[in-house]
Amino acid sequence: ANFLIGFHDHDAVVDMRPSKVARRYITTWFLLDFVLVFCDWVMTVLTEVGANHDAMGVLRAGRSSRMSRLLRLVRLVRVVKVANLTGSLCDSFRSEYSVVIAKILRLIGYIILVNHYLACMWYALARFNATDDVTWLGSTLFDEDGFGQYSMALHWSLTQFTPATQDISPRNLRERVFAICVVLFALITFSTFLSNITAAITTLIAMNTARVQEEASIRAFLSEKRVSVLLGSRIWEAFRRRRRSTRRRLRKSHVKFLEEMPLPLKRQLNVELYVPVLTTHPFFGEISTSSYDFFLPKLCDKAVRDHCYEPLDNIFMEGSPSKEAFVIIYGNVEYRSRVFTESEELSEEAWVSEAALWGSWTHRGRL
Repeated sequence: ANFLIGFHDHDAVVDMRPSKVARRYITTWFLLDFVLVFCDWVMTVLTEVGANHDAMGVLRAGRSSRMSRLLRLVRLVRVVKVANLTGSLCDSFRSEYSVVIAKILRLIGYIILVNHYLACMWYALARFNATDDVTWLGSTLFDEDGFGQYSMALHWSLTQFTPATQDISPRNLRERVFAICVVLFALITFSTFLSNITAAITTLIAMNTARVQEEASIRAFLSEKRVSVLLGSRIWEAFRRRRRSTRRRLRKSHVKFLEEMPLPLKRQLNVELYVPVLTTHPFFGEISTSSYDFFLPKLCDKAVRDHCYEPLDNIFMEGSPSKEAFVIIYGNVEYRSRVFTESEELSEEAWVSEAALWGSWTHRGRL
């Protein structure tokens, strides 16, 4: 959030008015961002002072160095914004599997991030020890470079969250108190992380449970009734084709929340879904470019709905009354009529039975 990014109001409409955006930002993230930027500037000034201090300012420079390390800890508050960022990223995914996988990766990333900061604090306790106490860095033969020492600290941090082995232990009172605090912290947080990961994996399994149960029922029926192999293969192929088509196409009426969300948002969704389809017809395309363009949103809201048909389904039969026109937005259909000697295949953006829009009509063929 900042002075240039809008927000969603109570009707889920993006509000970009500068006064509203500024007021919301000042009452939410402004104070936190101000503190973080202020700390960055203070650290920059302290760095310059430390680089240019004279012999009389050694003590002040040392104190400034310790203050800068404390200010760096304040910058960790920026991690709070990561949750909002990852949540927005998950909202952009269209597949439920992708959302669940992203949530699992996000939880693993949180665990690694938390252990990274704990490892840095564990390393700092030993590296910046102001007393003569023995530390975990000096208690054993650690001849590693900086990255090697960091990897050891990270290993120690990870072992506090999991039942793993490690050869590093606290060597003084400060390290032991810090280790106790980390264990208590891990006792609470890791169980939460673990339960969330387990719930996400359970969701993945539950998404396939209905399909597995239906396949088992079909298999048991075919075996019990001794259905022939040829007919059984055709049934299995029809089942798989239906499952693929059901997974790809989802009607708006299948999502309960879309029918219950605020009316302005529902109307905007209808316009985005149906106006591009209606304007493929020359009549509605002409209306969209005229002064009567306000008519299309009302038409989408009151008179347009979507249908999803399976392969080999009959949309209408010859002689049945026609009460609606059809426009194909996905796939192909076959039209048969006594008027034509051969069937006609219709593809996307093709209109069928437009006469029903203007008066009474009876279908002259089968679709």
